[in-house]
Amino acid sequence: MNTDQTPNLTPTSALDAVDLLKADHQKVRGLFDQLDAITKQGASDEEKGALVDQIRSELSVHESVENEVFFPAVRETLRKKDVLQEATEDQEEAGDAIQALGDLKPGDSGYDKKLSELGSKIAAHAAEEERDVFPQVKNSNIDTEALGEKMSARKEELKQELDKAAH
Repeated sequence: MNTDQTPNLTPTSALDAVDLLKADHQKVRGLFDQLDAITKQGASDEEKGALVDQIRSELSVHESVENEVFFPAVRETLRKKDVLQEATEDQEEAGDAIQALGDLKPGDSGYDKKLSELGSKIAAHAAEEERDVFPQVKNSNIDTEALGEKMSARKEELKQELDKAAH
């Protein structure tokens, strides 16, 4: 019996590409909410740093899957809908925000404020994708379930790579 709260993803029940990315967005929003809550409760730099590391890992895997699998597969659809340029710029900004997150060190001057600002930027990026990009993909002839399977496989590979690097 699956006792955790994550969906049981098997090849026959894989999320489609858009649902997979939305689930990632939801998870990261939850982690930023958790970070905000523990910061308000006076959490130590070590506690915040551990959560920031988790956020960075999630974002790094998410961005890699988008850039390596999702966007190459949907590029033509987005180009036809005049969404590609904005989506590309948004991806670059998101990458910059993830990089900035990695550059922050607990205890740095303005650490909490910078984390909050980056959280807001990343949330805005996710909201734009969900509003502008995902509907275009859903309303296209792209097989989002097959794409979701490729994305899920790549996501697992990336997570395993991160786990190996961490140990």
